Amino acid sequence: MNKFLLLGAMVLMSLLGFSQEKSTTIVDSYGKTQLQGPMHVEALRDTPFVSWYQANYQVYQPSEALVEKSRPLVKSMKVEVFLGTWCGDSKREVPRFMKLMDQLGVAEEQVELIAVSRADTLYKKSPSHEQQGKLVHRVPTFIVYQEGQEVGRIVEFPVTSMEMDLAQILHGLPTDPHYKVVHLLAKELLKQEISSDSSGKILELARSLYKQGMHDGELNTYGYYLMANDRLDDALIAFRVNAMLYPDVPNVYDSLGEAYAKAKKYEKAIHMYAKCLELAADNRHAQIQIAQLQEKLN
Repeated sequence: MNKFLLLGAMVLMSLLGFSQEKSTTIVDSYGKTQLQGPMHVEALRDTPFVSWYQANYQVYQPSEALVEKSRPLVKSMKVEVFLGTWCGDSKREVPRFMKLMDQLGVAEEQVELIAVSRADTLYKKSPSHEQQGKLVHRVPTFIVYQEGQEVGRIVEFPVTSMEMDLAQILHGLPTDPHYKVVHLLAKELLKQEISSDSSGKILELARSLYKQGMHDGELNTYGYYLMANDRLDDALIAFRVNAMLYPDVPNVYDSLGEAYAKAKKYEKAIHMYAKCLELAADNRHAQIQIAQLQEKLN
């Protein structure tokens, strides 16, 4: 009898649009319970995630006027939400987005939630790689589709508000998401017309991206994203561009040094770490790396 009850529950969940694909629960290197992979929103309504999910869901009040403008356009909409249960921005924005979906009357099967990892070996990735080829370099990332085509996205947090950004996307007037400089660089890298050794072309690229970014952390994070996706040469380009755009920031040279070391270009790595120390003489990481790299050269 119990088997029949279980089967009936599974059928009911399927009819209601619940995904039967379960996320993986892990304990990360900080001793915190996290989710990884495709998931159902019910997982966020359970311990230990419910405290932040319910609090941010309840406090958020979307504009009723904007909800009304968007409601006629959501029937054919699909959304992929890449989030990190370890990420402060995800903890704030994902509950807000799900409340907006509820008020718009969006069916559960129209929204796919995918939890990504922060571990070095799986950085900003799902174990089943749903993020592959989708430029998920920050979380949360909300990718909106109409008829199978991406029509806009919200990266990390809205430009104006969740309901305003979504309304603009659905009406064909999407604003540039945050981290515009990353998207512009990503387009250039897709052309495969530049290598990390092309100093002249990298300088031209840096000039074209001048004033497109807000701070050095944008391309720095993107560089690590590229390294985690086995695109070391592209990562070197990103870090070199970043160093040209922010020459007074010690960390851009520290990151570039790390990428050169990973590429086994030890002399260049030492030079970058030395430039980092010129700006921040007490940078212990750079000091240690120089010592270790010099041993490899001897």
